[in-house]
Amino acid sequence: MHFSRVFYVVHLLNDIMFELHFFFFFQAEDGIRDAQESRGLGDVYKRQIVTRLVIAARRLYSHGPLQPEAFQARQKDLMALVTEITPADLGLQKMQVPIQPSFGFEPAPVLYQHIYDDDSLSLGIFLLPHQATLPLHDHPDMTVVSRLVFGDLHSTGYTFCNEPEPSGGLAWRHHDERVTAPHVAVAEPVEGNLHELTCTSENGAAMLDILTPPYEDDQRPCTYFQVKPTDDDQVVRLLPTLPSADFNVCHSVYEGYALSLIHI
Repeated sequence: MHFSRVFYVVHLLNDIMFELHFFFFFQAEDGIRDAQESRGLGDVYKRQIVTRLVIAARRLYSHGPLQPEAFQARQKDLMALVTEITPADLGLQKMQVPIQPSFGFEPAPVLYQHIYDDDSLSLGIFLLPHQATLPLHDHPDMTVVSRLVFGDLHSTGYTFCNEPEPSGGLAWRHHDERVTAPHVAVAEPVEGNLHELTCTSENGAAMLDILTPPYEDDQRPCTYFQVKPTDDDQVVRLLPTLPSADFNVCHSVYEGYALSLIHI
């Protein structure tokens, strides 16, 4: 049997076992609820939305290159879940980010809530207080699916004109816009790969991010950039830099629906 065919069959079997694992756990959890007043299968299914989101992301990104039809179908499944998820599903009941100095920092830091990660992807929530900024940064060889869960952001994105050097490079502006929840954006490995986000809503903003593959200090570090004008109004020069001293990201506890599988 040709190697590529063996590779395909192995991953197909892996997908089937993965779905069966989820199915039997799903059924078992519903059975546990029989001793209590049941709120119905739909309630159990809804509480699995974060697990289903991770499953969909893994099916799309964890098995290497897919045939176009399979990629489109799995991407559609993932984007449907990204669109469906609500602030309450993620434990964001108040839909408000602290705007007073906290965690010992002033101004208030950006918060990050970790949900899941493996070798192929990471999933988490960024919470930006009013007027807080995620400085311009890249996602080297990564795809980023972002869902603005609540609030408003001013988003500016860039695409390098050529392969960037360690000293930076020329880039053209991909977008410069204000976006409002439930906005969904995708930063590709090349197009729109760099962005800067500033919270413009008084109650703050929450953004769910799927990064694939995740950052890695040695192979895929996060680099911040400063923007320098050029003689061409459509092109800027991006130079690596350090974020400002008052930019801080602190971890906070994720309080949304838990992942249901011990081994995803």
